[in-house]
Amino acid sequence: MNNKCQTNRNIFNFLKILNCDKCKNKLEDETFYIGRRVFNIYYLKQCNKIDINDEILFMFSKKLIILLKDAYYNNESIVFMIIERNEFEFNFTNRKEYGINFMDVFQAFLDINLDIQIILL
Repeated sequence: MNNKCQTNRNIFNFLKILNCDKCKNKLEDETFYIGRRVFNIYYLKQCNKIDINDEILFMFSKKLIILLKDAYYNNESIVFMIIERNEFEFNFTNRKEYGINFMDVFQAFLDINLDIQIILL
């Protein structure tokens, strides 16, 4: 994976503060509603072009702290999972051939009236 952002500095943007708001590689959180149930997917690594050490991400992520508090207070009504993004995407593209079929697992949780919250690394 590339360890550099796609935006390069030059003489015209040398003093400009660069952020990821308009970047095409920025990953946005997703929410799906299936009947009364909510299926949330949260991305801790907002950019898929920059490698971030998982240990550092777990220690300093404010978003993770908020999600863990929410999971703690609503533990009777949600299923909270932390999954690596590569494993999640691989499982959905090859779901008949390998390992756990996430769609069957998610369907089982939705059948017993639980919301699903997934954090993708």
